[in-house]
Amino acid sequence: MTAGKDVWHDNNCINCHTLFGEGAYYAPDLTKIADHRGDAYLTAYMKEPSRFYDEQVHGRLMPKQDLSDDDIANLIAFLQWVANVDNQGWPPRPIRVVGRWRR
Repeated sequence: MTAGKDVWHDNNCINCHTLFGEGAYYAPDLTKIADHRGDAYLTAYMKEPSRFYDEQVHGRLMPKQDLSDDDIANLIAFLQWVANVDNQGWPPRPIRVVGRWRR
């Protein structure tokens, strides 16, 4: 779990994502993502995010981080640990990030 926390910090995931509602609000909160999506989805997504979201349609795209298989496994272990914390339903679901922000 600690190695996954290091991957989270080393790749500045919090610059876009939140955990427990804390962090940036550019991308979805990942507090319960391990429960909602599962290991296979998360592994495939982290290897090639562009297969899942189109920048033209969704208005944003997670950059490919070029994480090693070990980094991905460690990050998923960290997200599983986070998902098991009893956060008493915070942040509320669903939190969706769609479309483009316009002035």
